[in-house]
Amino acid sequence: MSDHEQHAAQTGAQPVEGPWPGADPAAGVDAGAAGGAPAVLVANRGEIAVRIMRTVRRMGLRSVAVHSSADPGARHVRAADAAVCVGGASLADSYLNAAAIVDAAVASGARMVHPGYGFLAENADFARRCAEAGLVFIGPPPAAIEAMGDKIRAKARVAEAGVPLLPGFAEEPGRPMGEEELARAAERTGYPLLIKPSAGGGGKGMRVVGEPGELAAAAAAARREAEAAFGDRTLLVERLVQRPRHIEVQVLADGHGNAVHLGERECSLQRRHQKIVEESPSPLLSEAQRAAMGQAAVAAAKACGYVGAGTVEFIVEPPEAAAEASAAADAGQHGAGAPGEPLSSSQADENTTPPPAPADLWTAAALDYSFLEMNTRLQVEHPVTEAVATIGGRRGIDLVELQIRVARGEPLPFGQADVSLTGHSVEARVYAEDPSQGFLPTGGRVLLLDEPADAGVRVDSGLDEGTEVTSAYDPMLAKVITWAPDRPAALDGMDAALAGYTLLGCVTNVSFLRGLLRTPQVRAGALSTDLTERLAPAITGRGGDPAADSAARRPAETPATPGTDGAAAPTTAASPTGGAKGGSAPAPPPPDELLAAAADHQLGLEPDPRTADRFDVPDGWRLGAPAWTVWRLRSPGHRSPGHRSAAVRIRRRPARAAVAGDADPAAPAHTAAPLLPDPDPRARTVGYEVGVDDGPAVPVDAARSRDGRSLTVALRSRVLRYARAAEPAGLWLGRGGAAWHFTDDPVLAPARGGGTAGDGSVRSPMPGTVLSLAVSEGEHVTAGAPVAVVEAMKMEHTVTAPVDGTVTELPARPGRPVAMDALLARITPEPAETPGGSGDTDSAPTTQE
Repeated sequence: MSDHEQHAAQTGAQPVEGPWPGADPAAGVDAGAAGGAPAVLVANRGEIAVRIMRTVRRMGLRSVAVHSSADPGARHVRAADAAVCVGGASLADSYLNAAAIVDAAVASGARMVHPGYGFLAENADFARRCAEAGLVFIGPPPAAIEAMGDKIRAKARVAEAGVPLLPGFAEEPGRPMGEEELARAAERTGYPLLIKPSAGGGGKGMRVVGEPGELAAAAAAARREAEAAFGDRTLLVERLVQRPRHIEVQVLADGHGNAVHLGERECSLQRRHQKIVEESPSPLLSEAQRAAMGQAAVAAAKACGYVGAGTVEFIVEPPEAAAEASAAADAGQHGAGAPGEPLSSSQADENTTPPPAPADLWTAAALDYSFLEMNTRLQVEHPVTEAVATIGGRRGIDLVELQIRVARGEPLPFGQADVSLTGHSVEARVYAEDPSQGFLPTGGRVLLLDEPADAGVRVDSGLDEGTEVTSAYDPMLAKVITWAPDRPAALDGMDAALAGYTLLGCVTNVSFLRGLLRTPQVRAGALSTDLTERLAPAITGRGGDPAADSAARRPAETPATPGTDGAAAPTTAASPTGGAKGGSAPAPPPPDELLAAAADHQLGLEPDPRTADRFDVPDGWRLGAPAWTVWRLRSPGHRSPGHRSAAVRIRRRPARAAVAGDADPAAPAHTAAPLLPDPDPRARTVGYEVGVDDGPAVPVDAARSRDGRSLTVALRSRVLRYARAAEPAGLWLGRGGAAWHFTDDPVLAPARGGGTAGDGSVRSPMPGTVLSLAVSEGEHVTAGAPVAVVEAMKMEHTVTAPVDGTVTELPARPGRPVAMDALLARITPEPAETPGGSGDTDSAPTTQE
């Protein structure tokens, strides 16, 4: 069943039926190599390749995948009818190798090529190569790609069609402006400014310039990223709109002069100038405003002779009063429930009441919108349009099928009057990134994957268990899409769907997405492109009250006050890293998860009770009271206040509840039937007392499922179910969309270790490639000075010195790949700055973009 068919079955949407009246299903397409069935080569990878192949198969066509030498076993390869390796692991040798992909299409018998999005999707030369090889390119003509792919030419075209533009200026291709010329043009436009590459998109290479002194460095960085991502250093500079909304319109045109729009998508929830949540329709637009923007989008498409599916993006300026009200509403941004806690209907009502003033002011004002760019391809967020677009009273379309039919030469079978929107759809992008570390990319092997499959939910994914997530490709892993009759219900459905999305083995943004979508601003529709980053500190716990932030990060069922039942335990001699300072409460990891990890650690030491000697059981048994087992448990790779190293002590006690793997996760603890012998010792319930740092011991009953994929614990009058995955590097636990990674360290490990700011270690904050070094061995540096630039996902991150001192080690080398936490440099602190053995040992080098 295709993604669209699955979505249709769950939500009532219906796919576009074909062939269309009067159309030849195989028009313009010769027979393929196998059994006469036409074949489509998908020149992409990941979730979009899988999604395209499902529609291709439903249409009775064959699919051909391409892959690099690094991903021959990827999901998109296995989803295809045939696959061709087009080169080495690097993008230039494989997914960006136009000649190799065209050769692969010809050799495989494919007669059509679908580029997906990214890679070569907006490369006019690739489209031209396809045509020269006799292949049908499923996309617009090369001339349209060139006209709209170059932002400078695109603005000139749409201006002639009467589409409004932002003030700004552009460089001539091949003639970059000097610093003085650039400064003069910037002064005429007025600060603040937004610098971006003329080619490409996706937020890559974009820089905000607030004042003249920042211009030269920002332009240089933008040029480097533009060259790396798009092979074109030409820049476009525009006046920066403060707190705008980003709204785009889906257009569709055929080769017979027909063009329509299929409504808009609100894409204002972004980070790093990249979208993370999209929805349709926009909560802002009235029907009249929707029609006006739609007409402008169609005019832009016609201005370049567009054919196929495309998207026209607009920047919408806020009325002054709405901008002020939005800023004032930030004072109440903490009013949402905990990010991991499902919203009840009453909570949803409460969260939409206080802050709607900005949204109301937006709606009441005449919209001031300007053309941003046109994407000459299928958009990542196209599923929300597929969910709400209604043709002749039938909700649900398949944009990939429409693309293929238009590429075949078929005319559109409907006009603008036939198009309406039904209900509301939301899409959330799952990224391999750490929101608590400024959304830096992450990586790892997918150890456990459980995707939601509820009614009204669609998941587009390119993942499988065992997939290796690396910095070689875009960090987007999957998309979760919901549909409901109205916006509040669609948001509630998304919250539930994300709560049911479990990925262990790689840090993702799923828990952050839940927190973001529950904020009052989002619930009220008071959106702007900077809203996500303004709310991020409170959502991730890197701002505000630590105790409150810790509670806010916990999933559902976390008690308001921790239980203190259980026998008191002695404090340990080991000083817990990152513990209390000056008598204040430590910044704890989510307590439930830490207690569960400690219990799981001990469960792994339990022998089979049917054969074990009494003295081999690790329960601390002795004549008198049980002894405490003490060690250190750490959540590595996370340096936010909620992840640190802690001293853990644990001892056996009689279990008070049976918490087998099939226990109801919502059931109260300690109410189950008496314990019964279990033929599988791994599934039996074991009781412990667990203490963390100097806190009181907490009774915990724990049991693993027989397959080891879940852990159930009873603590503080609740039963909690965790997804579980173990690897040599440690333990992963997940619940409610959140995931935690734990390792155990020797209890006698020093309180200060490598990788801390205090000892002068400068480590890579994410997996990537060292782009450049700003220091040399023996050089004196000051805290905050640039040390190295690390590139990941075509984005640069400057890592700075954590202390004043001298560079004594410099293992990093430009051009070499580095893992997360890899040592880039070591700075020997100046004597006056050497800590005296106390302080936060889990702080990290800062990064700047």
